[in-house]
Amino acid sequence: MVLPFTVCTSFFVLHSRPSLRILLACLLVTMGFFVGVFLDGTQVSLIGVTFGVLSSMITAIHSVVIKRSLDVVKGSALHLSWYTNLYSAIAMVPVIIVAGEVPAIVALFAEPGTFSTGISPLNTFLWGSAITVFLSHIEHGLPLTLDPGHLWFLDEHR
Repeated sequence: MVLPFTVCTSFFVLHSRPSLRILLACLLVTMGFFVGVFLDGTQVSLIGVTFGVLSSMITAIHSVVIKRSLDVVKGSALHLSWYTNLYSAIAMVPVIIVAGEVPAIVALFAEPGTFSTGISPLNTFLWGSAITVFLSHIEHGLPLTLDPGHLWFLDEHR
């Protein structure tokens, strides 16, 4: 049901008119949903169908919000992902404090080799951050400098 909900949400939010082929595809998906729910011959859980429909609606709304948000970051999915993660991390700080999880997080970052590979969560975080910075520089053609005067990856003069 994600397709019909995405088309409807796009129509109202983005003011995009779907083509006849898209409307036919939505009709086919919707008919398949109703056949699967009511004519399958198995017992249907009302709560399961409700959560499935809600999940499809939320996914459709999320995809339209992402499409609209890409204009804000000039079409860069990496920037959008970075901002989303940054704002989510900031929003989680009060929740972490209120829930009393600060000592557990400090312990998580302080413990050596808690993963099966022997790598600490702090090491994983640092590597992930370094890879994100690296990919961001590649996407925008910016040089990565190790120290002033030495270009490491993308040399503008090559």
